[in-house]
Amino acid sequence: MSVRHKPSREQIAQADALYQKLNAGAARLPTPGLWQKTSLRSKFFGAVSFMVLANILGGAINLFGADFGFSHETTTHLLRFLGISSIAVGLGLMAVQNKVFDITGRIASRLNHITQGDLTDTIPLHRVDELGKLNDALVVMQTHLKIMIAEIAGAAEIVSGNCDQLSVQASETHAVSEVQSEAVTRIAAAIEQINASIAEVSNGAMHAAEAVNNSQRLVGDAGSQMDLSRQASANVVATVSQAGNTMAELFKSIHAIGTVTRTIEEISDQTNLLALNAAIEAARAGEAGRGFAVVADEVRKLAERASQQTREITTTVSEIQRVTQLAVSEMENAGNFVSTTDRAMVLAQQGLQEVTTHGCVVSGLSRDIALATREQSVAAEDVVRQAESIVAGVDQSVAAISRMRDQAGEMSAASNDLKELVKHFKFIG
Repeated sequence: MSVRHKPSREQIAQADALYQKLNAGAARLPTPGLWQKTSLRSKFFGAVSFMVLANILGGAINLFGADFGFSHETTTHLLRFLGISSIAVGLGLMAVQNKVFDITGRIASRLNHITQGDLTDTIPLHRVDELGKLNDALVVMQTHLKIMIAEIAGAAEIVSGNCDQLSVQASETHAVSEVQSEAVTRIAAAIEQINASIAEVSNGAMHAAEAVNNSQRLVGDAGSQMDLSRQASANVVATVSQAGNTMAELFKSIHAIGTVTRTIEEISDQTNLLALNAAIEAARAGEAGRGFAVVADEVRKLAERASQQTREITTTVSEIQRVTQLAVSEMENAGNFVSTTDRAMVLAQQGLQEVTTHGCVVSGLSRDIALATREQSVAAEDVVRQAESIVAGVDQSVAAISRMRDQAGEMSAASNDLKELVKHFKFIG
């Protein structure tokens, strides 16, 4: 039972039963006598002093016995008594020496057993002299050794169990930490890929915004060009309309010319007819009408030439009328086409305005997307840095757990070695 840990109820009950067993019958240690209380030094000093005094007294009696009035027989008896006493004291010293040698041999044997790990022997020696104190010190040392080795054995068992549990927990924690490290590494890699995708999206959004701005600029230029085209078309329409009006007036004038030429042709025909009649009448008149006949013939020729020229003019005027009619029709078609083109340009300009409006919206959204993706990129970079810090912390934890597991293994090995050393000691005989 270790004093370092709280004893259980079973251990308390066992100790109580052992205490009652030891106190059964009111057993008491024997009371030492005067001889046992006397120290070895006093015993040896008294014996040697007695022998010296006996020798001195024997020599004095032998030399001065006659002076004191002792008879020879008395002197002999005294000398014999002193000699026998000295022998007895010497034998006593030898017995005490043998006893001391026996006790010291037993103590040496016990010490030898202790050095070999045997703590079960006891020395039932009830003395109060130096040998008793030595034996008591040996018993106390043996008791302390038993207690300390028992506590060491218990502590070694506890340390071994704790080291085993710690090693198992460290192994499990090490495995979990490695899994966490791999997971955090994968998360960091995924976040880096996401960050790269976000950067691509941001760049794409910026390019889209720039493209939309360029499109808006081009649309604005196209709108300006279409405004100019509309103005030109309006001018063309006005010009065509004016030309149509002019051609209509020209057509009317040409039609009037045709009417005049027809009138001239009719007059020429009538003149020719009159000239022919005059020539006939002149021929009837004979010589008197010959001059008139010549004039009538010339008039007829002029009338024929006028009629021929009038027919040519009529043909030319008819051709001019036909061409003018075609030109008027083409101008009307051109005017209609230009009007249709103008309406198409109006619709196209409205579409361009809508494109510009939506382009502004798209450009704003693209800028918002670019700003948002930049913020997300910054946040993702922060997350990546934190993930890298977590990975570094997990790696440090894994390294620390590995060291702890190794230390637990070393402590377990040391506790096993300690238990093996404790096994060499015997506590129960």
